Amino acid sequence: NRLFFIGDECHHHNSKGYSGKLLPGARFRMGLSATPFHYLDEEANDRLREVYGQSVYQYSLADAVRDKVLTPYEYNPLPVELTQAEAQEYLELSDQIARIFASTKDRNTTNDQLKFLLMKRARLVGAAANKLKVLEEIVDKQGIEPFSLFYCSDGRTSIDATDDDAGEGSDEEPIEVKQRHAVAQIIMKHGVRVSPFTSDENRWQRREILSQFKSGETQALVAIRCLDEGIDVPACRTAYLIASSRNPRQFIQRRGLILRRSEGKEYAKIYDFVVVMPESWPGTEQGASDFLKNELSRVADFASNSLYPASSIAPLMPWLKKYGLEHHAA
Repeated sequence: NRLFFIGDECHHHNSKGYSGKLLPGARFRMGLSATPFHYLDEEANDRLREVYGQSVYQYSLADAVRDKVLTPYEYNPLPVELTQAEAQEYLELSDQIARIFASTKDRNTTNDQLKFLLMKRARLVGAAANKLKVLEEIVDKQGIEPFSLFYCSDGRTSIDATDDDAGEGSDEEPIEVKQRHAVAQIIMKHGVRVSPFTSDENRWQRREILSQFKSGETQALVAIRCLDEGIDVPACRTAYLIASSRNPRQFIQRRGLILRRSEGKEYAKIYDFVVVMPESWPGTEQGASDFLKNELSRVADFASNSLYPASSIAPLMPWLKKYGLEHHAA
């Protein structure tokens, strides 16, 4: 009757495996999370409510910045067009996904197939080739500041053979490499010391990498998902979101990590690589509009709480006007 159970990062407690195992005899319970509920899985959300009940208190990002719990930030969305080939593949994958949904009543029977196609499509967007060109343009223009994070896709991307070891004037076909490796090459070209932070590194290596980053010995980290949660790097001042999923949990957790306060850190900078359809998009205009809407849900949330909300959305205005989505900038 006196036991108080507190579940930190309680969004992990929505799985069936936790059912009935979180000290069921505790009279008092409190769940803590920046992102308690899943944006798609209502069954998992119901299981979480069975453990903790309804949300009783919320502390918003605007509250945290106002109270100086988190650092103010500049938000800079960078539009990135899919290539013609990527747009065609995206359309084909979307058609396959739509056909599966339309042809079955019991969607559980095709769950694995759908999951595979959805993940393939997400990797396609995450590793879009033009992201490397946009990254090079931005770092060539303003350099790379110490304490920078680069969030990458786990997919592969195409690069020119001349960017690797083929030499100038090579006629070789583009080659495919992991996006994080291509990003690391771009960073090193600027004389910046960079380390990976991925599942390939063991726990001891990650501790050492973070220690070197905090001391300034390593100036940049290239990460996939391992830095999304539970890692403390308050010294981080600049983040490049080269790849983001559509799950709000991911970008909310990443933003919270980037905005942690640190001595001498007056504000942070976030560069968000926002994918848009090319001018020669082979699908319908509605399809291109819907695609951009999915990206805008993240953009609007970032921009509205940034230092300069109005100017933050400006780089995307040509696409917003094209598809009649200017109201998203309000």
